[in-house]
Amino acid sequence: GATVERLDPDLYRLRREDAEVYFIPVYYKPPPHLPKPAEEGKIYFPVPYRRIAEKLHAETGLPLAKDPITGCWVGEPPGPAAYVVATGLFYPLTIKFFYPEAKVYQIDPFRGEVRDVEPDFARLMKLKARAHLATPRRVAVLLTTKPGQRQDEKARKLAAMGMTVVVLDEASPDYIDDLQFDLVINTACPRIGIDDLDRVKTPILNYHEYKEGRLDPRLAVRLL
Repeated sequence: GATVERLDPDLYRLRREDAEVYFIPVYYKPPPHLPKPAEEGKIYFPVPYRRIAEKLHAETGLPLAKDPITGCWVGEPPGPAAYVVATGLFYPLTIKFFYPEAKVYQIDPFRGEVRDVEPDFARLMKLKARAHLATPRRVAVLLTTKPGQRQDEKARKLAAMGMTVVVLDEASPDYIDDLQFDLVINTACPRIGIDDLDRVKTPILNYHEYKEGRLDPRLAVRLL
């Protein structure tokens, strides 16, 4: 029996009879100069980038999403374009998974770049399609030791099918490729194989992608 109370836009308190836990946000400091979008659209942001997104909103007048996005929740549809303030590809591709027909751009505040993620999205889908079309002889199942991400039951089911379970804490692209498997099935964080898309060579499928045998990006909520 616990309750969760929202105290501020990104500050939450979990309360039980014997304890209170506070979830306190940490924000990046906005750099002095931000790259500017070239067309109309909506600004999205994960929690650590809120202050930067607010500054971009003030400087451009573009609408700002009401709530932060996560890796499996967007909250509201984009307008003509979605501008995601974040480093790495994970959050921009999350919106692209939810809304594959939308124009999605990454705004990297620290590199000063505005980047269309369409080529990255196409490459990711090609890699996953290749994983489905191939006939893998050696399949690895990634099982993380991280609390909240460890899914032993799913790993056991796949191991019973003759797959090799690889237990790890961190999964770098080099480590995954060095395993030398034909296919990797990921039961851990869905960011694996996305943030380092330009470096990983081994086809990676998330667990539900493999089980359902489908790659339709509109199923992203279930696939992730």
